[in-house]
Amino acid sequence: MERKPDVPIDLVVKFGGSAITDKSRLETLKEDNLKLAVDVIRKCVERGLRCVVVHGAGSFGHHHAKEYEVNNGVKGLPEEVKRRRYGMCLTRISVTKLNHLVVRSLVENDVNAIGLPAAGFWVTDTGKISRHGVTGIMELLDNGFVPVLHGDCVLDISKGCHILSGDVIIKTLCKEHLVNRVVFLSDVTGVYDKPPSETDAKHISKICVGENGKIMADISTTSSPYDVTGGMLLKICTAMDIVTGSGGKTKVYVTKVGSGSVNPICLGLDTGQLDHTTFTEIIHQT
Repeated sequence: MERKPDVPIDLVVKFGGSAITDKSRLETLKEDNLKLAVDVIRKCVERGLRCVVVHGAGSFGHHHAKEYEVNNGVKGLPEEVKRRRYGMCLTRISVTKLNHLVVRSLVENDVNAIGLPAAGFWVTDTGKISRHGVTGIMELLDNGFVPVLHGDCVLDISKGCHILSGDVIIKTLCKEHLVNRVVFLSDVTGVYDKPPSETDAKHISKICVGENGKIMADISTTSSPYDVTGGMLLKICTAMDIVTGSGGKTKVYVTKVGSGSVNPICLGLDTGQLDHTTFTEIIHQT
């Protein structure tokens, strides 16, 4: 099996759950947005870039996870254990259904994509990564495939099970291997100082992360009541960890699927001439 241990990953793209699904409606895909996101990957692969796709669960998983309180674990009274195990199975059926839709769309657009679940490969302990599946990701990349991962239910040593977010998968991948760019495709044009639905919300084009790991901006966020993995706040924290952990070597962006900035950013082109109100860049401030 061919391995290329010293070759960096050019691009990790997160298809946000809110970007490709309607979180307010059970298992409802935003087909047009998915097509736009897939087209970005197609263009990157055509340029010879080594790409990894990670997608959120959106309405394909969060509803079941919340209803059955899956993230509370599967230990305790027998009836609760039985109920949450059942909920874990329903959650996985739902999220793997979305993974199939994403992978099929990529393959139909000439991208050699292979779905790679976290369940069975990744293990947590009280929510913290105990064992990861980065080796499997690298093996697929090294052999010419685009791995497609997603937020998933995984086994947890202490509490039985845990909802592992796609953002944590990305952060772990960046910790274990050099990644040139991470791009979060959202349903909004980057990060705002408060929820963008508020009339006085201001777009933040650049977030500077200091040596102490703290951001130099005042940001308040909100998320869907069904989002059990942290919403935009988790993405910001993930981005902070990535840029500080890499010492600024990994560039991190948040932008809206379909915006004019997506292709240049993902392809690694100069962003100087782009409309800076269409994306947010998270940088390491030395």
